[in-house]
Amino acid sequence: MVIQHNLASMFTQRELKVITGQRSKTTEKLSSGYRINRAADDAAGLTISEKMRSLVRGLDKASENIQDGISFLQVGEGALNEIHDMLHRITELAVKSANGTNTVEDRAAIDSEVQQIKKEMTRIYNSTEFNTLAIFKAPYIPDITTMPNDYELFNGADGSTPAGVLINHKRYTWDELGAPAVAGNTDWIKDIKDPANPDELIRLKINAGDTRENIHRVYVMEADDNGININNLQAGTWGGTIQQNGNTYSWSFHGMNLSFEAEEGDELTSIISKLNGDGITVNSWDAIPIGGTSKRAVSSTADSMTINVTNSNKNAIANWTYQIKADETGVGLVQTNGNDGLTHTKTNWSSFTNTNGGESFPISDWGTENEGSNPVTLDSTAQYKYTDSASGSGLTNGMTFTFSFPTSEVNKSQAISGLTQNLSGSSVSAPITSVESNAGATVTGYSGFNNFNFQRDKLNRDFGATGSSSAMSINVDRTMVKDGTVTDHEWRRELSEAYAKRIDTWLDQEIVTYGDIAGVVFVDNDGNPMDNLPDGATYNQNAP
Repeated sequence: MVIQHNLASMFTQRELKVITGQRSKTTEKLSSGYRINRAADDAAGLTISEKMRSLVRGLDKASENIQDGISFLQVGEGALNEIHDMLHRITELAVKSANGTNTVEDRAAIDSEVQQIKKEMTRIYNSTEFNTLAIFKAPYIPDITTMPNDYELFNGADGSTPAGVLINHKRYTWDELGAPAVAGNTDWIKDIKDPANPDELIRLKINAGDTRENIHRVYVMEADDNGININNLQAGTWGGTIQQNGNTYSWSFHGMNLSFEAEEGDELTSIISKLNGDGITVNSWDAIPIGGTSKRAVSSTADSMTINVTNSNKNAIANWTYQIKADETGVGLVQTNGNDGLTHTKTNWSSFTNTNGGESFPISDWGTENEGSNPVTLDSTAQYKYTDSASGSGLTNGMTFTFSFPTSEVNKSQAISGLTQNLSGSSVSAPITSVESNAGATVTGYSGFNNFNFQRDKLNRDFGATGSSSAMSINVDRTMVKDGTVTDHEWRRELSEAYAKRIDTWLDQEIVTYGDIAGVVFVDNDGNPMDNLPDGATYNQNAP
């Protein structure tokens, strides 16, 4: 039995509830901006939308990371711009130093600025950071501040054209290496073996498209429990030659000063592992050949030789000339004009020994090649001495000649060029520079218009030295006066030696004219001033 009901109200309430629910969903969609807010809206669509929403959020975060990366690169770019400006300044200074009007002090000042710029470039490299992270200097990557001394270019016989490389004081010509004049589309790489050090890795490299004058040597570094090896040779030991200063480890190897930064708190086993990399990449670097500044290939000096002046040779002696001559077999003194009647000696290369004492360095092996392009084993402190043992009526004291090789890589052709004075093919004269007698009178002289000829021709000087036990003598002085020059690489270590170009050694000539005897008073054997000359002429003592 129905007591009471209101169907219209019940229907209205139900419809209101449905509409209110629909309005809530619509409001939710409007507020979220999503058509699908829950699985009830669209189960399949929700799956797809959530996946896409995850991707979008990831992309948003990646965009933020990219902005951080851009900031990182901007900091690095700022540092590189500074280095770029410094390189331009170094170029300007290099051009400026080539000016022939610069003095040695000027070039020293220019070099000082270049060295300061290089130090500032190193500081920027080491200190540039973003969020305390080093931008350029990574841990466990070696920092090399000097160039190696076990690897150089050497020049051919002309002293200027590179003919090969010098590795561990052994020469390898381009032909022996098979090195192309220009590398092709790929890098040229060559491994060679040194019989004296068969375990050492010697790897040479020419970058694709580069010339062989820019050949590189590759250095490979590995670490183990004992220390660090470079090219399979031990370069340093832990706690020994490898010095630790905080997180910095440093050592030296073949002229290179190396160091690396370890991460804070790393133990030795971790350091070794990180130095060796991931087993795929190799901790290595390249070095181009070193060379150096202008350098003498041969440094030489010579003392005077004393020639007796007698009545029999007085007319010919002024035209006598001598030459210090080197060839394939040795060094000697030869007379290039006139005849003093003596046999001057020649010393073979193998007979020279170090006159500075200590270990002797005989010049006995110039290499096996016919042109003598291989180097002799020399030491820059060694000095060699040639002595002319010729003696006789025309010669009182023979000449001695000392020479040394400031570089240890001089070959035979360079030594010959450096010790022989007439490289152009013409004889270089070294005539008399003074005439002396034991009586105390000195008359300087040279060629046909000088005091020697004046004494000989005008005064009829008796060169038999009447009243004296000794004849008069002529001193012939010789000295080396010219340095060689070398071409220099852009990357050269400051203390490296060089292969010099042709070095000229000649006999120094000092001309003394007739007028230079204006203040000389000539006296006879009794000590009386000579106003009337034997030929009838009158000589004014106050003016020639």
